[in-house]
Amino acid sequence: MALSRFRLVVAVATAVLLGACSSAGTSQSPASPAAAVPIKLTWISIANWLVEIGNTRILIDAYYTRSGDPAGNAQSSPLFTQQGTLGIDYTNKPIPSDRSAVQTVLNAIDYKSRKISYMLAGHSNFDHDPDAPLVAQLTGAEIIGPPTTCYQAEAEGIPASQCKAVNGGESFNLGNGATLYITHINHSGNNTNTDLHQPGELTAPPKLDSASTAAGLRWGILEDMPNGGGGRMFLIKVKQPGGKTLSMTYQDTGSAYDFDKPINVLNCTGADPAPCSTNSPGPTFPSPADNMAAAVKQAGLSSVDLWIEGADPALAGLEIPILNPKWYLPTHWDGLWAPFLKGMPVPFKAPGGWDALLAAHGVQQLAPGQYMDEWVLDQSGVHTVSNHAVKQKLGLSDVQQF
Repeated sequence: MALSRFRLVVAVATAVLLGACSSAGTSQSPASPAAAVPIKLTWISIANWLVEIGNTRILIDAYYTRSGDPAGNAQSSPLFTQQGTLGIDYTNKPIPSDRSAVQTVLNAIDYKSRKISYMLAGHSNFDHDPDAPLVAQLTGAEIIGPPTTCYQAEAEGIPASQCKAVNGGESFNLGNGATLYITHINHSGNNTNTDLHQPGELTAPPKLDSASTAAGLRWGILEDMPNGGGGRMFLIKVKQPGGKTLSMTYQDTGSAYDFDKPINVLNCTGADPAPCSTNSPGPTFPSPADNMAAAVKQAGLSSVDLWIEGADPALAGLEIPILNPKWYLPTHWDGLWAPFLKGMPVPFKAPGGWDALLAAHGVQQLAPGQYMDEWVLDQSGVHTVSNHAVKQKLGLSDVQQF
């Protein structure tokens, strides 16, 4: 009789324990969240964003160091030698990351008490990811981006294992029901400015300038910072209860010129006079159009909820039929050089025909009003939320006055 009771107690206890383990496993599984998980987005400046999905925090692009405002209406900073179609092919000296500027941004987003898990690099030019190595060093975040970005990080002392080089078609489980899908795209421009547009990829870590008194890479787009084989679009899908999803895409560049043509990467050595030479072809990838459609299909989507990219009507006219976005937020429209702590340098102004294009496709547009603006994407849409405390701490107004 005692043995029977003992077996009964053990059986009940085992059932309770197994039930508890099963319940805990379900609640902690990133693929099956027990409750709705919205996507929170913070526009830091230029093409820099913070994306938060539960406790998964992702920085996209890392351009916080500024090399100085150019004189007058010049596109290029005095840092550059003014060679090339935009004057940014070569530099006068290497530029190390401005640790104070980077630390200011990271402190504002409370990185010490709320971990940054990933740092995504849209592409590898100087106005996008020169601070990625320092961000990775300070936060421990894993970098995901073009091989060029990984080589840049390795040159600055980041372990190769901390950067995942991607060329399109990859997917990653980010936790909290979120999956990241990678699309290979082209850089902006066309055949009239090939130094900017050509898909150039470093083939090895660049060498730090030994003549410099401080470590740093050369920012020229034909030196240590080519575009990284074009660029990468990021598609993030987040599972919600009842089989629903939230989704967003982010891209910080793109071109309508050869949107439907294969991407023929050029190998870049970072050495003058032909660092990204047609005599040194690299791998070839499918067209941006095919890559984008493949990512949407891989994610099992027929449309995306939120679309973040620059306002280029020609490019958007080709992408909208593939992405079928519901909401739009602009990025990389506010110049290149304005100091972060001065806030937005100009108000957002869409190019001609942009508003009509979005309206024709039923896409709702949101316009930013200040650096560190925040939005939340949930199942009811995209909503602006206050980020007053952070802006106040940085000395920024809630909305920039012009």
